[in-house]
Amino acid sequence: MENEYHEPYPGFQSFLASRFASYMAYRMAGIYDPMEDIDLVELHDAFTISDLQTYGDIGLRPYGKEEEYITSGDAYYGGRCPSNLSGGLLGTMHAVGATGIFQGMECFWQLQGKYDKFHGEPKMWKRFGKEKPADWKSLQIKKRRRALWISHAGVGSHVTCGILENPEEVKG
Repeated sequence: MENEYHEPYPGFQSFLASRFASYMAYRMAGIYDPMEDIDLVELHDAFTISDLQTYGDIGLRPYGKEEEYITSGDAYYGGRCPSNLSGGLLGTMHAVGATGIFQGMECFWQLQGKYDKFHGEPKMWKRFGKEKPADWKSLQIKKRRRALWISHAGVGSHVTCGILENPEEVKG
C-alpha cells in the first residue's frame, strides 16, 4: 500500500494571508468557482514551492491535491486557467517591490489582447538589447473574461490579490 501524506486542511505550508486576500477579492468580484470564473492567473512564484502553496490557498485545487493543477494541464497555455504566462517572477527577474504591479499589468495586457504588443514586438526586444527568437510563440489567451494576480510581501503575511474583468467579455 502506498503511503502518501496529504493534509486535508492547510498546514504550516499555507499562507493565511493568501486565503484571506483571495476570499475577499472573490466576494467583491462575485467569483465562486475560480477554475470556471477566471481565465488566467499570475502567481507569486519567487520560490518554486510558492506555486503549490498558492494553488490551494486561492482554490484552484483542494489542499493536498495542488499538484493536479499542473499534471492536469490546466496551468499551461491552452489549459482551463493558465498560470504565469509572463514567465512568473522567476522568469522576469522578480523586481522586489514592483512585482504586484507587473503581475497586474500582465493580466491587463492579456485581457486587452495586447500580449503580443508587449512580448512579441521586435522593437521591444531591441530596446532591452535582445533579439526576438525565431521560434517565439504568442501566449495570448483566447478566453479573456477575468484574470487574477496575487503578490506576497514580507514572509507571506502581507498579500495582495487583484481581479480584473474585461467588460466586453463578462456579461451579467
